Amino acid sequence: MVLLAAISGCVSVSTTPAGTPSGATGAPIDEPDTPWQVELRDVSADGERSLESALRLFAMAYGPLPGVEGVPDSNERVEGTLARRAILAHYDELTPDQQAAVDEWLAPDPDATVVEIGPVGQGTIAMVGPLVAQPQLTPEQQAVLDATNDYRFAIATKMGDDIPGKINLSFPTKQRPDALADADGVWVNGEFTGCEIRWFPSGMADAPLNILLTAAHETFHCFQAAHFNNRDRYISGPDWWQEGGAEWVSYDVAGAPQDGGFWDDYVNIPELSLFQRTYDGVGFWADLAATGISPWPKWRAIWDAYENEGAWVASGAEDDDFLNSWSSGWFREPDRGGAWDMTGPGIPAGNTTPDPLNVANGSNASVAAGPYTNTQYNATSAADVVIITGSGRIRLSDRNVDEPLALGQRFCTKPGGCVCPDGKPLPFPLTQLATFFAVAVTGGSSSSAGNLVGISIEDFCKEEEETDAVMVRVDRPGMEGVLPGTVVDLLSCDGPYGTWRGVFRTGGLANQGFNVPWTDLPVEFDLPGEEGVQTTTTTTSAIVPTPIGNMPLDYVVNVSVDGGTMTLVLTPGSEGMGNNLVDIPIVPAPEGACPE
Repeated sequence: MVLLAAISGCVSVSTTPAGTPSGATGAPIDEPDTPWQVELRDVSADGERSLESALRLFAMAYGPLPGVEGVPDSNERVEGTLARRAILAHYDELTPDQQAAVDEWLAPDPDATVVEIGPVGQGTIAMVGPLVAQPQLTPEQQAVLDATNDYRFAIATKMGDDIPGKINLSFPTKQRPDALADADGVWVNGEFTGCEIRWFPSGMADAPLNILLTAAHETFHCFQAAHFNNRDRYISGPDWWQEGGAEWVSYDVAGAPQDGGFWDDYVNIPELSLFQRTYDGVGFWADLAATGISPWPKWRAIWDAYENEGAWVASGAEDDDFLNSWSSGWFREPDRGGAWDMTGPGIPAGNTTPDPLNVANGSNASVAAGPYTNTQYNATSAADVVIITGSGRIRLSDRNVDEPLALGQRFCTKPGGCVCPDGKPLPFPLTQLATFFAVAVTGGSSSSAGNLVGISIEDFCKEEEETDAVMVRVDRPGMEGVLPGTVVDLLSCDGPYGTWRGVFRTGGLANQGFNVPWTDLPVEFDLPGEEGVQTTTTTTSAIVPTPIGNMPLDYVVNVSVDGGTMTLVLTPGSEGMGNNLVDIPIVPAPEGACPE
């Protein structure tokens, strides 16, 4: 790997091995958002960026545009490729004057020095032929050339293959306000033939290690571009895997950033949807790698999948180990175990601030994380027994207990332990848990939602002969566009093995005038067994009113009961209920729920 000795007064900077430990030195990140960071986050939950946002980004990075006023000077390091892709994705919506200005900013500079990097050999990944370099290169330009050559080789080695054609390095003399560099492919008749990386004066004046990181970042953009048969696919790819992926690659092959890089928004904003992330998507790829899921063999499948949801699956993020630990890492508390810490190249100190959560006897507290987001809670229990209900991925820890799948679990949080008042055995086993504990909720590809239900030891220990009435209930907390409510409400007056009646509920959506009301789907089924695991199948249907007309819903429901918990699998799945509710605790029903 090259030493960038020619840059910044011949200061020698060697690359740093990737994978620096968590808890890196430095104060927690509490810097206010810069104008550039604010604009980067101006996207919808699925990563769509408006024309107005694209115009502002481009004006900040490249220069003034007609009709774009009040754009602040970001005064920071700005990588140009994202802004370039954003404006080109909206190019047909620009006015003629705006198109002319964009064309001028992106046009080749006739005074630029241009050099070439030849391809890596096929199969053996061996260097082929000398570099072609013009003799008028400055020491800094030669160093950038050497670095890019090294990173092309390193990335091709990790990918298992090189890209076709040459990489042209261009060093324009025309100053852009803040853009460091940008990358774009060259396509002829729908075939990728090479790549161009432009280094602007701001980029050449950057700190030595930052120049290395930018060189690796832009080189990986060439590999991304080479995968597609036209520029439109390249410029419109989701930023979380294009820019976040290129940023992680730069840290992996060039070394850990010394200034925190683009970790800050990832470390501080766990509730932000992955698909809204740009450069801070670096944290997602680092989290995958820390779980043992290397992104390197998955990049091409991710690019083939392209769209958000498919790229998520192709990344390997549906792996249980990843989903069970993704949210908990934000606590940055390694004394709880590795799953409660976050690691990655150059990760700074700092963590999110968990939300407070309180549960007491006779009450419940809701937790939730939307799709592709994460939430964290610091819970305090004044209850004797806490039962975790809901669906999705909920993990908890009190530093002694670490339960990756807390749904359906029962915990004693009463100091001194839980003993039935009459001295009889507990009706269900309890795990002792401290009164203060951490709760991490991972949204994954579907939202997670649950309740921490507090029960007194007296109610928990009610004898079966005193009341055969039991119930199963799953509540869904509210979130953006989703109303809170009970989605499963079932009652049996015969105990766990008997006749169950109640409803599933779907709907409960309200977002920007698009409303789907709650709709009950009645259900009744019998479990005639007396012990062990009993299963049955039932069906339910309803007509759900929507803004586009009534929609019939028909479900086949597989029910499984083991005496203490119930599992429901619905086909087809329902946004309202979730299609796989596992180990829902069966609890005593309130007095009067069943006729005498």
